[in-house]
Amino acid sequence: MQYFLETNPILIPGLYDLHNGPKGNVVISKLRLADEYVTDFAFISENSAHCLITLVEIESPKIQMFRKSDGLFTSEFSRALQQLRDWDQWCAQYPNHLKDVFRRVFHRSTFKYRRIMIRCVLLAGRRTQVERSAKRQERWAGVNRDPSVVVMTYDRILDHLSVNPRLLQRLRCVPQSRVSLVVRGDA
Repeated sequence: MQYFLETNPILIPGLYDLHNGPKGNVVISKLRLADEYVTDFAFISENSAHCLITLVEIESPKIQMFRKSDGLFTSEFSRALQQLRDWDQWCAQYPNHLKDVFRRVFHRSTFKYRRIMIRCVLLAGRRTQVERSAKRQERWAGVNRDPSVVVMTYDRILDHLSVNPRLLQRLRCVPQSRVSLVVRGDA
């Protein structure tokens, strides 16, 4: 799925949540936040007042999210969810380091005079797993209470896919090391 989304970045969730789309029309693949944290994808969306940093973790559409025996989350799904919570906590603890990560790949004036918001997104599984029982639906709703940690299935990205022609023409997914070249137009 990593390769598929790198070659089709328009499917990555949240790209157009702020009306200007991702900064520089770039989605970063494998952004290193710190030694222990690497995202699958990351991007900044901005408008005149806000910068929304979105960090994305993807799991397989085939991941078993719930145990069959009791409807609890599987350990594999729980680990992925915990990773997002860890990212969110790290961003809250080290906001200046987070800003510096993006300033190094974009430009030092990134975030100037804007309120910064963080969103961590987990893309995993299929909706049919959630819909099998009321207990599963209740658990699923519980993981989406915090607006900074968003969990969604692959079905949801297809439901909310709105293709912006500007993004289709310009959007690129590049490794962290090449973002500044792409934004400047050297690559």
